[in-house]
Amino acid sequence: WTIHKALVGIGAEYGNLSAPECYTPVTFDGSISKSVTPDEMFWSDEVSIDVPEGRYLVWEWEIEGDLIPCSPDSRVPCYIDFGEGFVAYDSCPKPALIGCDKKVKKRVAFIGDSITQGCGTELDKYEMWVGRIGAMLKDEYAVWNLGLGYSRGSDLANNGSLLYKARQTDIAVLTYGVNDLCSGKYGEGRPSTAGEIIGYIEYCIKELQAEGIEVILSTIPPFRYDPN
Repeated sequence: WTIHKALVGIGAEYGNLSAPECYTPVTFDGSISKSVTPDEMFWSDEVSIDVPEGRYLVWEWEIEGDLIPCSPDSRVPCYIDFGEGFVAYDSCPKPALIGCDKKVKKRVAFIGDSITQGCGTELDKYEMWVGRIGAMLKDEYAVWNLGLGYSRGSDLANNGSLLYKARQTDIAVLTYGVNDLCSGKYGEGRPSTAGEIIGYIEYCIKELQAEGIEVILSTIPPFRYDPN
């Protein structure tokens, strides 16, 4: 797929989703466009922008292609233009991370399924439990929500982009269990066994600890309460 152009802008005050006042171009290795290859993981060049307190940071880009990676997100206000004007749309492809350069004690990633991601919280409200923990930690820690709807421990153990992202942090909080027990590994058509789940998580722990990353294990009860 192709990025034709990308921009960041300063939006209106919180609660007002009007168009941004100004835009700053974003480049990739000095170019305004980029051809993205399958499975490629990349960063943009750094951008300097001053966003006043209480204002939105707006990301806009023009992209083209088939099978553009995207995860539905009903919490971030998103709009898409297929050629007839912008409309609200929860499946807009978005950057995996918009970060800023600041000194922090630790970078913390929370990795899990839709409960970690925040499904069920309101649009334009940063009320998922990861967001609340991040707010309590204040600016001393950088928090990255790597929750992904329907995610399982086997996905992280696949050693793909999810584990790559987890490796960019100092502390990784792993929260898996529900989808492993209810649905299991992708493509197998059955729930994972307890031994398989433990194997996936142990593999991820060893991979992360080998790079000096602290791992915190957390999980929640499965939703199916059948005794089996």
